[in-house]
Amino acid sequence: MTNIKAGVVLVTRYTTPHSSVYESYIDYMARDCATRQRNASKFMLSSLSDDLSYVGYAFDYMDDARKSSNLFTATKDNLSKDDILELQTAFRTAQKNGSPMWQSIISFDNAFLEQYGIYSHEMQLLDEKRIRSLTRVCMKRMLQKEDLLQTAVYTASIHYNTDNIHVHIATVEPIPTRPEATIKKITIPRQFIADHGILNDERDYRVERSTKVTTYKGGYNRIFSKLTSALEQENIHLHLGNYITINSDRSITMTYRGNRNQVPLDFSYSEETAIRGKFSKRSLDAGKSSIVNEIINQRGLQTEINNILRENIVQRMRKSEIESDPELTSAFVSLLKNLPSDRRLWKYGNQAMTEYRPMIDKITSTWINKYYPDEYRNLERHLKEMDAVYQTAYGASNSSYAEGKRQDLYARCGNRVLLIARQTVRALDRRTSQHAGSPSLPKHIYNNLNTSYAYQHEIEISIRLLKKALSNDYEHFKNQVVYERLMKEADYEAYQDL
Repeated sequence: MTNIKAGVVLVTRYTTPHSSVYESYIDYMARDCATRQRNASKFMLSSLSDDLSYVGYAFDYMDDARKSSNLFTATKDNLSKDDILELQTAFRTAQKNGSPMWQSIISFDNAFLEQYGIYSHEMQLLDEKRIRSLTRVCMKRMLQKEDLLQTAVYTASIHYNTDNIHVHIATVEPIPTRPEATIKKITIPRQFIADHGILNDERDYRVERSTKVTTYKGGYNRIFSKLTSALEQENIHLHLGNYITINSDRSITMTYRGNRNQVPLDFSYSEETAIRGKFSKRSLDAGKSSIVNEIINQRGLQTEINNILRENIVQRMRKSEIESDPELTSAFVSLLKNLPSDRRLWKYGNQAMTEYRPMIDKITSTWINKYYPDEYRNLERHLKEMDAVYQTAYGASNSSYAEGKRQDLYARCGNRVLLIARQTVRALDRRTSQHAGSPSLPKHIYNNLNTSYAYQHEIEISIRLLKKALSNDYEHFKNQVVYERLMKEADYEAYQDL
């Protein structure tokens, strides 16, 4: 199998209504596939290819007009002339009303698609229906995250003309709903740039294009580093932003975060108001994740993980006896004696609970290891397999699907443990009416936890409640995962019918 760096990559950039790219896209929307293919560089943002190149994806157009699909939308696979005219009207309305145009590329590693039966290199065949469905799933989720699902319009087309099959998408909002933002910029004059040799020996940049300096290695970062050093050398302290533009006259424009009165007189300062264009990383991650999950769900691995929780663990818990458990009792009483007196802090995710989480997790671990050792080992095996699948899809990452699942389970169970702890303390408080309503457990109750019959009875009741509650949390955990899978399957089936 070919080495797969990342099975799926999603990048998005935006352009303003007055840009030539915006106008060109509207024009070429009505052209045939061959014309659109040959002129793709005129209406696609060049920064998108840079984004893909940065993550190791080739993006050199080969001008092969046969390797491009017709335009499609959220609801239509093929567009009539009237459909295209209607879309052009929507895009021009968006342009007139100041909406940005967002351009996105979903790029697939061909080997990854082949691994999941979506593409055949030998036959040179692509399941375009599935690619369209994956595109719609992605766009639905991404636009949902950006509050654009009900107001945005997009067109998309599939392209074969690189080493990685990819989908071009253009999105606008005909009646803009996003807030406006004020962008401050300063321009450092070319004389300052020349005097400090900032562009000397630099060739790795493009003129008149705004670039985020922290995104790319090489030229832009070197230029930005030279610029900040020169400003510091001249004792000029400016709060520069992250975006840099090398102008045709070799001056440099930077986004700016400081006050206007701090800008030197020979530097130019400007402000412009525009509708907020940038999509959040969280939205992009959600879009990409929806593609990966849609592909992987069809392999059934997540279903098998969910079945372990549903069929094995839950069924066994239903058959288990509800009885006093010495090991759980010991860990639970120890936790009660150590928790802070302020019960309002008794929430698993609260920072104040950091030092107590190991004790809480011990109760969850004891419960799992005592009742479900074989099932949990089987679950761990599948989680590791899923980790490998996600690493193939997303590329190398510090995050872990398996660890995320474990943390979610322990957090749910931990909150249930703390809920039972609060109920136990309240019950013990009621048994000592002189302390009723007190925010902390009386000391003499601590002293009698292991000796008084009444208090032992309360602990035994609590352990029974705890075991039942943890069982319910497993059930909830299982139901949530199954629900998410069913929703994805429902979305997929709906898209297949479009």
